[in-house]
Amino acid sequence: MEYPLSGMAKRKVVSHAARLQREALAANLTAEVRRQYPNIALSTAFVRITRATGVSLSTLQRITSGNAAPQTDTLADLAHHLGTTVQALTAQRDPPGRLRAVQ
Repeated sequence: MEYPLSGMAKRKVVSHAARLQREALAANLTAEVRRQYPNIALSTAFVRITRATGVSLSTLQRITSGNAAPQTDTLADLAHHLGTTVQALTAQRDPPGRLRAVQ
């Protein structure tokens, strides 16, 4: 007999590829924020970004922690504010020391 998990939040199953994409987005977005706001705390930069873009602070924090897959318009707003592109924010780079297969 199966019992429902009452009171417990269900965890969404995320594929390996989706997890890697979220991690790349989180790293790239954080790097762009640090580039755009070099001499202030990340939390202060996030507040400035939320005021300029309308993206909520909690959404921005979930994206940079790798816990959210934002909508395209949200990414476009962030990219525009940071002076970059959605493509640059979502680009996956090979980790250092890893060799890429030649095709």
